[in-house]
Order: sequence, then C-alpha cells, then structure tokens
Amino acid sequence: MNKLLLFFGIFLVAGLIFAATAGPQEDYKIVTASGHESWGPVMYHDGYGYIEGQAPEILKEALNGTNFHVTCKYVGGWDVVQQKARTSEVDIIVALYKTEEREEYLLYSLPYLEDPIAVFTKDQLLTSMTIEEIIANKKGIVTKGDSYGVDIDELLKTTDVVVAQNPEEAKQMLLEDKGDYFLFSLYGGEKLFENDDVFSSVVGNEYFYFGVSKRNPNAEEIVQILNDYIRENDLL
Repeated sequence: MNKLLLFFGIFLVAGLIFAATAGPQEDYKIVTASGHESWGPVMYHDGYGYIEGQAPEILKEALNGTNFHVTCKYVGGWDVVQQKARTSEVDIIVALYKTEEREEYLLYSLPYLEDPIAVFTKDQLLTSMTIEEIIANKKGIVTKGDSYGVDIDELLKTTDVVVAQNPEEAKQMLLEDKGDYFLFSLYGGEKLFENDDVFSSVVGNEYFYFGVSKRNPNAEEIVQILNDYIRENDLL
C-alpha cells in the first residue's frame, strides 16, 4: 500500500511539472528567416548554412524574450529567398527595400537601416557622371532579383542590362569588360572588390525593412514586435 501511495505521489508530481512546463511551450513558435547571400555586412551566407550579419542580429534581439524563436537560414539565392517568402517557407526576410511587387506578399516593418547604393566601374570617368547619364549611355550589370530603389529601378527599365546570378558572377563580368558598371550596395561592393582596381561612386540611398510573409498566421503580431523594437531603440 505504501509503495502504491509513493508511486501515485511521484506520478502526481511529474504531472504537475509537465503541466507547468507544457503550457507556455504551446505558444512557442519557430519562425524561419533568411536574406541575401552576399549583401554584407548587413546579411551574408556564412558558408555553414546560415545567414549572418547586422540584420539577423537585430532580428534575433528584437524577438528575444517573445514567443517567437527565429533561425536565420541560407535557403538559396536572393530570388529563391523572395519566392519562398511568398509561401511562408521563409517567414521573415531580414532586410530588403520596399517595392510594390514585394508588398503583394510581405508585411513591412518600419525602416531600420540605411543602405547606400553605388556603381562600381573600371572607368574612373564614370564616377563623375550622374546615375541618369550612366544608365542612359553605359552598359550595366545587375544581379537577379535585386532592387536598387524605386527611382533607379525605373531608370533601368529604359535600357538593356546584363543580369548576373549573384554578385560574384557580376564581379567577374565587370572585370572581363562584359559591362561598364555594376550596381550594388556600397558596403558589400567595397568588400567584393577590395583586391581589385575598381572605382565606386554612391548614386542613391535606400532603407532596409524587415519583410514578414503574409502567409504566416502571426505576421501582424511579428511586425508589431519589430516596430516596437525599432522605435524603442531609435534605429533610424
């Protein structure tokens, strides 16, 4: 009889412990984030299957202490990241510009980082030209799936450009004179061309936002958490 009571007591205590710990875990949600593989230092593939950089760190800090646990994974090239966000295979894009097309499937946070856009060229004379003159008169190289802000995107529609699959391919194209200039992030481009005889000139300045897939059932709650963090920390 005593053994039976002891067994029942142990079973009861174990049940209480399980109930106490299981409750909060029911609301514990795992979200998958991703980003551009070569837009450092804001975001980049670390070579081990993850996206690292300033943006993932800010995202992790913003969601720390909430019911959302985020993993920043490398899921493929930039165009693949955006495609997966349409289906919520990627719940959050850690940093991107705002465009009308992307607003069809993403909820945007407030802006939280500035990002200068530059042209990279072997011809120093191009650095004294305006972006309108460069695009109208020179052959450009861009990367698949990238935006350079509304104004530059509109200018690019008026001319033919060479489309590279990724920044590394675009770099090779520029060095092999397959284009006169390459449009890219100033900071990412400086890293990309750090050992090459290439000139750069800033031609625009854009803002980075978090983009949350509308297909995620908690999208509005996540955006609210991110916006609160951005305001509280005066990120812009």
